[in-house]
Amino acid sequence: MSGLEDTFDGRVEFVELDYEDPSLNDQRQALGITDRTQYVLADGDGNVLKRWYGLLSEGAVASEIEAIISG
Repeated sequence: MSGLEDTFDGRVEFVELDYEDPSLNDQRQALGITDRTQYVLADGDGNVLKRWYGLLSEGAVASEIEAIISG
């Protein structure tokens, strides 16, 4: 996903919540993340806008992000 970070640099903050790190349990729980291969797109208030499971296509994720930030 590093390509997405480059594409949206300065417009979107990407945060990785390592599933093996117990200190991140509260953040994962707040976003409803229950599995290693789960990803969420959340707004600045922590509201989940989109959720994905499994392998991701950077193009599909980029399209979703563009649609949301473009309004």
